[in-house]
Amino acid sequence: MKRILQSVVTLSALSVVMMIPALLSSSAAHAEGLQTLTGKQGMAGHYLGAGLGGNLHNWDEGQGSESYGGNVQGRYQVPNSAFSVRGSALINNNAAALVPMLSVDVPVTNNANLYFGGGYSFISERGQQTALGNQDALTVATGVEAVVQENIVLFGDAKVAFDAYRNTDQAAFSLLVGAGYRF
Repeated sequence: MKRILQSVVTLSALSVVMMIPALLSSSAAHAEGLQTLTGKQGMAGHYLGAGLGGNLHNWDEGQGSESYGGNVQGRYQVPNSAFSVRGSALINNNAAALVPMLSVDVPVTNNANLYFGGGYSFISERGQQTALGNQDALTVATGVEAVVQENIVLFGDAKVAFDAYRNTDQAAFSLLVGAGYRF
């Protein structure tokens, strides 16, 4: 099962790499299309921020396993597009989950976006509990980000990491919130 998952992840990564030129060449049209669809400009720019996050996972055996801690999150908006490259680090006392991802940003107001994305979570200390499980896993996220002052952004998202726990096939669910500096 693990080999199959690794093959799927490898093929998915290669597919994404091969699709990037096509996405970027048509991204200006997509960005304009989303703005036309919603009638809003959305939040523009890049940011780097920090906040709090965690998860609660109930094991089948009835034991609870919790992981709460801090997070560092960043966004790089791909110019003239509806896409962003994002990175998150969900950190606790034992380990960190590092999550690079690509997202589609949907404007909901002139200063806010919803985003939907996917990537992969890498656990710094395999076997140690993090907010996204205790092993590397395919991860999807949905969130919201908004400018509250000229350079201040508030963000929050939910991430799901599939097959995120060793010796089980269960997913990890994480929530995080934070504030960042937009540049």
